[in-house]
Amino acid sequence: AIYHCDTSVVSQETLQNIMSIKATNDELALIKESIAAHNASDPMPPPLDVPEQFLLKLSQISTSAERISCIVFQDEFEEQCTTVSRKLAIVKDLCDFILDNEGLKEVFSIILTLGNFMNGGNRQRGQADGFGLEILGKLKDVKSKDPKITLLHFIVKTFIERTRKSGCSILDLKLPVPDPIIIDKSLSIDFEECKQQLNLLK
Repeated sequence: AIYHCDTSVVSQETLQNIMSIKATNDELALIKESIAAHNASDPMPPPLDVPEQFLLKLSQISTSAERISCIVFQDEFEEQCTTVSRKLAIVKDLCDFILDNEGLKEVFSIILTLGNFMNGGNRQRGQADGFGLEILGKLKDVKSKDPKITLLHFIVKTFIERTRKSGCSILDLKLPVPDPIIIDKSLSIDFEECKQQLNLLK
């Protein structure tokens, strides 16, 4: 059976505490003996203290421990599914951006064109079909005649000019790179850990 319990009202911790304070067989036997002894001399219900009343009522719930265990498991399962799903969604969103963003494709196109131009006449590297991502961090180190202007400055300037020529307003111009926060989050995601979590959930 599926139990629908709002764990924002009754927390997992509360449910687990209920399981841990459940009366033992000996404690239940003493409570029932007290009731039986009282009923023999007085037909009125015995004056049990609140804790004993709670333990007695809890014992009268069929398979209470199993039910609580099921509720806790169901809540933990959903929580763990959500955690793994969010991690994978972050990576997927970043991958989708890198694969589909037209502005980023334009920047890469400019870098490739400039690289081919700068390598012109070099039989080994001239007219490359692509470039290694490790060169991206070096773009700012390639200086022009003016040491204050780097190849990175020229790429950004060229991108802005091309984008404006296509009819885009300077105010509508968006940075063609993923959000740095998303990149940092993606870098911290351990795929082996996600795989282990998914196997446990399965």
